[in-house]
Amino acid sequence: MILVGRNVSVAFGYPAEHLDFHQWFADDRWGFEVAVVPHTSGRNHWYRKPGHEDAARAFWEEVVQRFALRRPTVVGLRTGT
Repeated sequence: MILVGRNVSVAFGYPAEHLDFHQWFADDRWGFEVAVVPHTSGRNHWYRKPGHEDAARAFWEEVVQRFALRRPTVVGLRTGT
């Protein structure tokens, strides 16, 4: 599961101060791996810092490689609204 933004990670019960962006960790409660990525809003300056764009690119390339053969599961997606 990939959570977008620290506030979302807190909403799922992960303390934001102990999380690093783009780092996978196992969640025994849910039974799968979790990673937190920076929110992509214009207010977030994370992506503008040197090296951060490269780190994000490397993470998403890894995601594509790891999960390319699996069909993704979207949780909480509403349709027909």
